Amino acid sequence: MKNLYSLVFLPLLLPLAYMISCKPSSTRDQYVDAAQPNAQLAVEVVAEGLTIPWSIVFTSADRMLVAERRGRLREIVGGKLNPTPVKAFSDVVPKGEGGLMGLVLDPGYQSNKHLYVSYTYDKGGNSVV
Repeated sequence: MKNLYSLVFLPLLLPLAYMISCKPSSTRDQYVDAAQPNAQLAVEVVAEGLTIPWSIVFTSADRMLVAERRGRLREIVGGKLNPTPVKAFSDVVPKGEGGLMGLVLDPGYQSNKHLYVSYTYDKGGNSVV
């Protein structure tokens, strides 16, 4: 019976122990001030005219890139939306949980300007990421 408990509960406890021992995201402390747990939050409109904004990355203090689910990569500079998309991915399939889903800046973005995108597209009748 003891071996049965080991077989059943041990696989459940190991992932739990791992999760408890993990540190929070390294970026969390940049944006959350633990000394102000009751800080008031405010909603601020930074741009209008976007169609289903899905992901945002900040390339500088005054510039954001925004992924629109239907496949357009948009730029907001100084609080103003550039009317011309930076890029339009024509093969994006925006259905279900798909579309232009994610943006990530390369760790060396400031020098190499590499941006990674994640999106779904059709391959033989199947949606592929």
